[in-house]
Amino acid sequence: MAAAPGGKSLTLACLRPDLKIWASDISPQRLRLIEQNIRRLRLDTISTFVADIFKYPQGKETADLVIIDAPAPRAALCAKIPI
Repeated sequence: MAAAPGGKSLTLACLRPDLKIWASDISPQRLRLIEQNIRRLRLDTISTFVADIFKYPQGKETADLVIIDAPAPRAALCAKIPI
């Protein structure tokens, strides 16, 4: 959904090379960042694809584990309203 630049995916791939990881982002430009890092680290267990959370591609609907790094609305609100 928003995997770029790939910190969590890359860390997980390094720690658990036995896992197959799919990393997606809605932005092809941002997805290139994770692809560059995958090549730089020579990781072959991460596959990337462009996807919108509301229009997910066929065949990618199921997984054993899903990691979502959702934004915290309250933190964004605090950033906008000084205390």
